[in-house]
Amino acid sequence: MNTDTDTDTDSNTKVQLTSSYSPESRGATYNYSHLPAANVISKYGVSKSTALFMLNRHWYIAPDWRDILANYYILRWQAPYFLSSMMEGTIKRDGITYQVIYHNCDSVMVARTQYTLLLSFRALQSEYGAQPVVLVTIS
Repeated sequence: MNTDTDTDTDSNTKVQLTSSYSPESRGATYNYSHLPAANVISKYGVSKSTALFMLNRHWYIAPDWRDILANYYILRWQAPYFLSSMMEGTIKRDGITYQVIYHNCDSVMVARTQYTLLLSFRALQSEYGAQPVVLVTIS
């Protein structure tokens, strides 16, 4: 049985962690390295959760944050063209499949409009392992 004591930094209390598992009991040797999340933080200074939040929720990404993006550009499309280009909630462009996310609108609003749409194509760097997305809004 393995026992470890740690201090909870929020409440400054001691916490005891106990586990009955040990690698020796299974006859295996484990080599632990940095987690992928730690790698992206050390390389880009932005955690995966923060990067995903920005990718999916922020229309404008400031230049200081764009190094976490492999691509980022905005196009204007007519609503009928957008609807004909979308397949099962995705759009394929330049060999990349983007998941459609409606920003300050919904699919019904887009289907009923004849106005121009703004599409913000964006993909995080490959180290984040995230699906590329396209934010869609009515201009």
